[in-house]
Amino acid sequence: MSQQIMTESDIASIEDETGLVLPAAYRNTLLNYPQPLIDAGDEHGQGPENYELYNNLKPLRIANCYESEYDDHCPDSFFFIGDNGCGEAFAIDTSDDSCPVYVFSPHVGEFEGTEDGKPGLLCATIGEYVERVKRGYKRG
Repeated sequence: MSQQIMTESDIASIEDETGLVLPAAYRNTLLNYPQPLIDAGDEHGQGPENYELYNNLKPLRIANCYESEYDDHCPDSFFFIGDNGCGEAFAIDTSDDSCPVYVFSPHVGEFEGTEDGKPGLLCATIGEYVERVKRGYKRG
């Protein structure tokens, strides 16, 4: 599977557009996108980089530079990193170097902490989230 690789220039571009500084752990994930996630794509080139863990500028721009249904409950330090195609969106808190990943869900209460449309903590670090995504593609 071929896959677009993010560059420092790409990251600088999205940081300029959003006004956020992306944590080192997330930057490293973008610059060294995990091979198992690249390999998980289907015959149409659709895989985690198009959904759960974006790895190109187009979906990152769409998720972070345009209005979203979650804007009312989204802290200014949050940066959307993916979605599941069923309404849930995943974001990191850029103000926290440990890079926790949160879930926003249109299905109130489906994930712990998402009551009242607020984001719920999904993983304590971006590394834990990457492993979660990998496990999901091993099963599916």
